[in-house]
Amino acid sequence: MKAQVSLCLWGMCLWVLETNAIDVKLQAKKVKDPNVPQQEIPVHADMNNSLLGVHFLNGVDVTITVVGPEGVVYQKEVTTPFPESVYVDLSSYQKGEYTIYIKDKEGNLLWGNFMK
Repeated sequence: MKAQVSLCLWGMCLWVLETNAIDVKLQAKKVKDPNVPQQEIPVHADMNNSLLGVHFLNGVDVTITVVGPEGVVYQKEVTTPFPESVYVDLSSYQKGEYTIYIKDKEGNLLWGNFMK
């Protein structure tokens, strides 16, 4: 019974996080050679207060970099065969404009700006 209550409370917490989140629009970097197809990285990002959520919809092998007014504030390689979410706590950094970069091993790059 305790496990069911804990699961229910955890689910409600995730629902609250998701309903208050603001989407971060990600754009693909234009490929210089038009004959080389741009591969999509299956990802969604959102910002909830000072918590940046990066949600990979499939398995990935990417590097996440977050740059803000102070320079690079976060960088991590994510390699997983399964869907995964990464959360970046930006509460200890300055308010202002931030940019997230998500690059895979093939050189495909997604980026997006957001405000903290």
